[in-house]
Amino acid sequence: MSASGFIRELYEWNADKYTYSGLLMGHLGPVNVLSFNNNGSLLASGGDDEQVKIWDVNQLRQCQSLMNPQGRWGQITCLKFITFDTPPTADWLCFGTGRGIIAMYRKSRKAAEFTEMWSLPVFSAGDSVEALAFDPIYQRFAVGSHYGQIKLLRYQNGKIAELWADEVQDAIPRALLFADTGRSLNIYILETGLIITRDAETSAKIGTRQLKTPIVTNLGSRVRGYVAHCKSTGNILVDNMQDGFDLHMPNRVGPARTYRIAMSEMYVKAGVFCEGGKVIACGSDHGRVYIFSSGEEQVKQELVHRRRQDLIQAVEILHTQIQQATTVNGFHIIVSGSSTGKCEIHVWKKPVKRQAYRERRQLLEGLVAANAIFLIAFLLITSEAWTSIIEEKYRSITAAMSESSVIRHDLQDINANLEHKMAESASAVSVVERILFELDGRSSRRLLKMPPALLPNDLLEVADESEMV
Repeated sequence: MSASGFIRELYEWNADKYTYSGLLMGHLGPVNVLSFNNNGSLLASGGDDEQVKIWDVNQLRQCQSLMNPQGRWGQITCLKFITFDTPPTADWLCFGTGRGIIAMYRKSRKAAEFTEMWSLPVFSAGDSVEALAFDPIYQRFAVGSHYGQIKLLRYQNGKIAELWADEVQDAIPRALLFADTGRSLNIYILETGLIITRDAETSAKIGTRQLKTPIVTNLGSRVRGYVAHCKSTGNILVDNMQDGFDLHMPNRVGPARTYRIAMSEMYVKAGVFCEGGKVIACGSDHGRVYIFSSGEEQVKQELVHRRRQDLIQAVEILHTQIQQATTVNGFHIIVSGSSTGKCEIHVWKKPVKRQAYRERRQLLEGLVAANAIFLIAFLLITSEAWTSIIEEKYRSITAAMSESSVIRHDLQDINANLEHKMAESASAVSVVERILFELDGRSSRRLLKMPPALLPNDLLEVADESEMV
């Protein structure tokens, strides 16, 4: 590869691609849910092994494992880091389980581990928690159950208070989302694709919206579906369970775009909005995470797990803003958890563009500096060899310059002599011309029988003779 090609490739290195960063291992069952804390330093994961694991993303190590000693939790079905105070002085982790329990753990920034704050059975033991949402403005929780129960809770003074409870008839609330700055609650219903909007204060029904893509899959005793919402654009991403994910825009019933992914089995796959909704990451049933630009249906990049048989049902993204680049080391991060095989979590990173440019520039500057140092060191080490050569060349050049000076002086002398000779030649020519002119005059006088020198009296005589004739 040429130097210019190498520099161009180096400049474009990692500019717009996610690259593999590492592997997190420790779950003994399928990984169901993933969530980052506020500053991106910690990742929480929950699975069918009834454990919540805390990971240090930068060092790729497990920090803590949370589990119920009595085994009452069941599988971890939903999980979310939340913020109670501003600026945040602690990490709060809330998660729901397959046996209807909501648990809250807290870790101060100076503490080493999370400690349990409370654990509450909000639903019956056979009614799993399907959805969890948090409203940071009014500090309220919305939770939904497998059998259609909806509850609004508030955490205050170390206690949980139930504000209201309602039920969605003959439907499963797969996802919940606070909207309108916490004043309303959107409920995403499985099977029908119906979105119900309720007043968050009174639970009164405000309106509905029908999507053409059902949020559904039926796996025997487990019914699941997947839906993601983009806070930046208001778009909705739904796993259509047929050929990929459908993108729904606000105030539109039908999908605006379909991101097609090959599938061989009817398994739920997670999909998330990345980078402010500009990028979409989608799981699969064959060990791939597919990256799309939100405005295009063509695959932009494939993130490959180690096993092609891996089922990717959990995908999460760390949303990094440029002004927060120093806090999270300037990277967008995607994590993907598998539900088969070794149930691993893979980590992928991509620099924020400004950070990527800074890194490329620093790398190029470092290479230039390293080359300069290497060259200087090489010259110092080999100085005995090349200094004598340079001195010899200098002497030869000096001698050649001196010789050229002598030659130039000789040429000047030759030129002066030539000019003198030419002047003498010119003088000789004028003498010869004068001689020839005189010879020519004498010949004319002999032909006319005149004296050698022509005098005025001679001219008078010639004139008289011509008159007599």
